[in-house]
Amino acid sequence: MPQRIVDLTLSDNMPAHKLFQRPIVTPHLTHQKTQSFGLVVPEDKMTFATTFIATIDHIATHVDAFYHTNPDGLPVDESLLDDPGV
Repeated sequence: MPQRIVDLTLSDNMPAHKLFQRPIVTPHLTHQKTQSFGLVVPEDKMTFATTFIATIDHIATHVDAFYHTNPDGLPVDESLLDDPGV
C-alpha cells in the first residue's frame, strides 16, 4: 500500500478565520537554558527544549464534530470513525 506524508504543521501566527485568534507557537525553554537547571549528571547529560503552543480548537486541521453546527449532532467523543462524513 502506498504511503503518503500529510503536513499538519501548526505555525506561529498562521492564517485563521477572521473571527478566530491566530495560534501562538513560540520557544519556551531551550537546551542551553535547561542545562542551568542542574539536571545533568556525568552519565546522563540531560537537557530539554519545550515549545509554548496556544490555540483555539478550531484552527488548522482538526476534528469537527457534528455537534459544532447542530445542537442535536454527536460530539466528537461519541462519533464513530466509520460514520458517514467522518
